[in-house]
Parts: sequence; C-alpha cells; structure tokens
Amino acid sequence: MRAARFFPFLETLRTYTTRDFRADFMAALTVTPMAIPQAMAYALIAGVHPQYGIYACMLPVIVAGVRPAIWPPDPPTPSPWCFFPPWPR
Repeated sequence: MRAARFFPFLETLRTYTTRDFRADFMAALTVTPMAIPQAMAYALIAGVHPQYGIYACMLPVIVAGVRPAIWPPDPPTPSPWCFFPPWPR
C-alpha cells in the first residue's frame, strides 16, 4: 500500500470499470480536437515548432493523472482565470 501513497491513481485502478473507461474515452475524443490545434497555435505564437506545443499539452495531462486531485482544478487555458479573484482557503 505504500505505492498508493505516492501514486494516488493506483487506488483508483481498483474500482475502475468499463463504464469509467467509456466515459474517459469519450472525454478524450471531445477534448483532443480542441486541445491539439490550440497547443500548436500557442507554440507558433511563442515562435517554436508546432510539435513542441503538442508535447507541451501532453505533459499536464500525464502529471494530472498521477498526482492527487486539488481544488481548484487546473484550467486548460489559464488566461481567462486571471480575471477571477483567488479561491478562498
């Protein structure tokens, strides 16, 4: 059980069902067509090759999958969140 302390996603795998997989797969199919072009556009704005934007958009997803959930959730595009006041603690 020590591994689950450092990798919280292992605890989720015990109760992961086919229904959960279908929901996650549908979410991936919904978000990917928007995330990939956005990441490529941000890379072009930054003056680097578009493939760096694709790599950069995959890293937060991987990190979010292996760390514990926090609140507030990390927004895919943080710029609109700059207009909101900080979350109360």
